Amino acid sequence: MPVVSEKGKGGANFSAYVLFSEGVQFSPSEIRAALLEDYPALELEVGEVSSAFDNQCDTDEFITCPLFVGDRGPDAALTTLIRLPGYGTWDARALRHLQKVQCPDIDERLSRNQSYICISCAASDDTTISAFRAARLASCLAAVFAKLPVALAVYWEQADHFLSPEAVVEMADAAMSDDWPTKQWIGLDIERTDPDGRPLFSAVSFGLEAFKSYEVHYAFAPVPPNEAAQWVMSTAQMALEFGNEFQDGNTIGVEDDADGFKLRIRDYAETTEAGTKRVKMLFHPDCPIDHEDLCGPTPGIEPPAGFDNKVQPNWGFFKRMIRGQRAH
Repeated sequence: MPVVSEKGKGGANFSAYVLFSEGVQFSPSEIRAALLEDYPALELEVGEVSSAFDNQCDTDEFITCPLFVGDRGPDAALTTLIRLPGYGTWDARALRHLQKVQCPDIDERLSRNQSYICISCAASDDTTISAFRAARLASCLAAVFAKLPVALAVYWEQADHFLSPEAVVEMADAAMSDDWPTKQWIGLDIERTDPDGRPLFSAVSFGLEAFKSYEVHYAFAPVPPNEAAQWVMSTAQMALEFGNEFQDGNTIGVEDDADGFKLRIRDYAETTEAGTKRVKMLFHPDCPIDHEDLCGPTPGIEPPAGFDNKVQPNWGFFKRMIRGQRAH
């Protein structure tokens, strides 16, 4: 059985913008050949490229180019290479700190950005495995371009952050080992507030919803910002890599730490300008927000000693799932 994402909608789409210091010329057949040479373990049944889909492309000009028309195989996601005038530019002064963490000199790199290509890969269906395959294909294609000497950086849209070319290659290599490159595929934001003069920090994920049905939000609490961020990323990893399903009212804590505190997990529908999205809210015991005021009564769960989230980290869960679907 596939790992179902619960999204209840069409497959997720993943976009990687590769930024260049100058224009790059290529044909689709060249990119396909480079992809299969660098990542031969991809499950792609590639046929001959029709001349109608193999025109020469130039990233200084308009591009909208389907890449795997008629190809088959579990990894053959619907893929398009795009370059539109007026897109692919960012103001370095407007970037958040966490958008730059994995490419610390992005300000200087953006000053040299003259061109780009956007790689867009759509999952074939609404499962976590299909989303993983599409994200992996986008990662591998981005890595093919990132290895060029004129490549400056890659903007991974779902996580809303920039990656160095080296980080993109690491991302692709990890995904090809059926590992989750969580820190590249999932982004973070941290907020601070100071009621009564005491600092409180909150953290939220970006990009998890593309694989699951929700994002993770650590509610404001008197903890260091890196602690809030670590809880968000650890929860995302448990959901993706270990297959944990978090129910409304569960708690989560450090494994084998009977005396440690537990975070309460609550389901919350967050309203944004883009609409309503599901969030798994993590509440520290010292959070000043009453989780029942925000999310409603806890649904009848009385936690026993230890964890009431019965599903502990299931090491190797995802690898077993995806490798069980491999074609032989």
